[in-house]
Amino acid sequence: MDLFGANAATQDSLLARLSAREYEWHDARISLAAEVANTYLQLRGADARRASNLEFAKNHSAPVSGKKALPMSWCSKRPCWRA
Repeated sequence: MDLFGANAATQDSLLARLSAREYEWHDARISLAAEVANTYLQLRGADARRASNLEFAKNHSAPVSGKKALPMSWCSKRPCWRA
């Protein structure tokens, strides 16, 4: 016999806590998915920079390999490294 509604209040409280935990679980899953996507995009960007750097090194190591390279004066006439 529940004269003052204590059992019902306890049950309501437990259901509210369970619901809150479910929302926290879904929030954690969404956060994890966002972090994985962000990390993947950072990896793809790093791969692209690596490929670009390798291509740059290949193109600018021509004097070592015996191929023709751009003369140094070419870069001095243009702001090559300025932002």
